Amino acid sequence: MCAGLEVLPGLSLARPGSNQEPIWLYLPVVIDKCAYGLDRDATTVAFAKENLHVRKYYSPPCHHLKAYRGRQIEKLPHSEAIAYNVIALPIYNDMTDAEADGIVRVFVDVHRESKRIAQALG
Repeated sequence: MCAGLEVLPGLSLARPGSNQEPIWLYLPVVIDKCAYGLDRDATTVAFAKENLHVRKYYSPPCHHLKAYRGRQIEKLPHSEAIAYNVIALPIYNDMTDAEADGIVRVFVDVHRESKRIAQALG
């Protein structure tokens, strides 16, 4: 799946280190609106219409949570950029190639139709 997603513009995937064996609960993907054609929220809506349900992980970033209100916190622009542009794909160790290919296909189709989708969503 990663190879199929990495060729699309505007997608950055999390990659485990070579010395790690991930347990694959989800695969975070950061979306660059300018390159992909849609922002994270519009992409999520488009995916849901294709029956691909993703989650908005890390959003809001921890330093924006109620527990930290009123505290002096430094600006964290990188954390904020990722938090508001990342989705978590459904993934698991026993996922079939056909299931992974289906997720890639939705990404490709939504990217190809991004202008039309953006107009429809307003």
